[in-house]
Amino acid sequence: MTLAPIILFTYNRPEHTRITLEYLSNCELADQSKLYVFCDGPREDASDETIDKILEVQQVLKSKQWTKEIEIMVAKQNKGLYRNVTEGVTHVINLHGKCICIEDDLMISTSFLKFMNEALNKYQDDEIVKQVSGFLFPIKTTNSNEAFFLALSNTIGWGTWKRAWDQVDYEVKGAEILDANKEEKLRFNLGGAYNFSKMLKRQISDEGYGSWGIIFWWMVFKTKGLVIYPDYSLIQHNDFDHSGQHASDDSYYNHKVWNSNYEVKHFPDIPQLNSTYFNLVKKHLKNRSKYTFTNVLIKIKSLLSAT
Repeated sequence: MTLAPIILFTYNRPEHTRITLEYLSNCELADQSKLYVFCDGPREDASDETIDKILEVQQVLKSKQWTKEIEIMVAKQNKGLYRNVTEGVTHVINLHGKCICIEDDLMISTSFLKFMNEALNKYQDDEIVKQVSGFLFPIKTTNSNEAFFLALSNTIGWGTWKRAWDQVDYEVKGAEILDANKEEKLRFNLGGAYNFSKMLKRQISDEGYGSWGIIFWWMVFKTKGLVIYPDYSLIQHNDFDHSGQHASDDSYYNHKVWNSNYEVKHFPDIPQLNSTYFNLVKKHLKNRSKYTFTNVLIKIKSLLSAT
């Protein structure tokens, strides 16, 4: 089995980074894998404290031999998550043809790398398969150690191939169909489960929005692609102090009780959508949207009552 390189994206959270690396180093195959780290640089108005934390992250990276080989790239100026991810993935995937990506706020199961590499090898020539996800929303499955396919991409612990990454269109051509065709818009939004079209429109109008993930989802949607998932999440979100730029409620991502030793052993020979699990994911996303909206209303009422 040819192992894919791992890419880690970091910024200014040394403790998060250390925890993620500890989990990664305990993964099966970590001692045989190469790790690329892309450390984002300070913004122009960065405080001394932020700069110190950025340097602390680099010290954490150099403190141990986390994998077989580590290559650290440090940006002199701040790129932001969008550029850090897109440029980093492009660099590595052009060298190796595939990659596995993680961020600095994840807990990782011991079988994560094994699952990712097995899937990347098995489906490398299946054009319909655009991505491998190590993460799964906390939905109820049979937990039968089997992978399955969804028509939905992921940004938390994922991998892909050069053939799929090269299909990503940063100009988002053809997106106007979402306004012209209500059925296409509804399908893009998973039957109204989540307002992805709003995210895409914002990304098109505001480069500073910085969502590479919504552009990747547009590619998967437009090419009628599929993404392979484990039937139990091999990733837990670990933004324990909600310090991330896209911080949110952990219950959206995490299992209440997580088995870090769970292993997926079976992969479908033929890529096809698992409608049952897809409906559960859509229901989860829809409930999450309602939860977020309710929380916003509560905050607004609280602010109004305080004035």
